[in-house]
Amino acid sequence: MGLHFSYIQQSGTSQESISLDMQTSIQVSIVIPVLNQIDKVQSCLDALLQQDFPRDQLEIIVIDNGSTDGTWNI
Repeated sequence: MGLHFSYIQQSGTSQESISLDMQTSIQVSIVIPVLNQIDKVQSCLDALLQQDFPRDQLEIIVIDNGSTDGTWNI
């Protein structure tokens, strides 16, 4: 089993979502709100993935509030 990862991008009234769902029983949810943080998002995600917490019990949700700097492409 693996990690549950969601990325939500909001732009005006529309919302786009990517979800990789490989979960069993989520124990910890981490919510990362971002806006034009392309230079910080990848290092934040990398640090979270290096933790020794069981990945099948971890959910990472990134919420993008309409970034224009390419954050959505991370």
